[in-house]
Amino acid sequence: MHALKTLSLCTLLCLLTACSSAPKVNTDYDLTHNFGTIKSYHIISKTRPISDLLVARVNNALDNSMATRGIKKVSANQADILIDFMVVTKDKTRITSYNTRYGYRGFGFGYSGNVDVHHYTEGSLLIDLIDPASQKTVWRGSSKTIIKKRTPEEKTELANLHTETIVQQMPLSHQIIPE
Repeated sequence: MHALKTLSLCTLLCLLTACSSAPKVNTDYDLTHNFGTIKSYHIISKTRPISDLLVARVNNALDNSMATRGIKKVSANQADILIDFMVVTKDKTRITSYNTRYGYRGFGFGYSGNVDVHHYTEGSLLIDLIDPASQKTVWRGSSKTIIKKRTPEEKTELANLHTETIVQQMPLSHQIIPE
């Protein structure tokens, strides 16, 4: 009985840990750019084929994340760095087979089992830091999530989580020096 309670508790803790984990972030950057000089930013507006509500959520999340790092929002012509972002969606399919076995099935030998096919949409948030002088991307961070029905509050929370997790990876407080 004690082992069953321990197993149940471990399973619950694993599930809670999986739900609360931060999104995985991928980054790429220009090794020669001096990120230590960034004290101000401006979010640039490119044409985005996404919802104005989502644009506002990510803009607000970026403003909050940058403010906590002491980076000031200024006009584009005064900014040390320009920030652009985009959201990309992609339809995907996951196929899982299980309980496969080989054996005699009354009509001969063969394989049997079950196959699950799951169609879903994956969304990616990409945030770019752009050098105002050269207009070239000097850093990119991205994260992914599965798109599903959510309340507006959950969508805001998700935008905040992904944006903050990406911004945490920005090299804003130090200079990256190539080895």
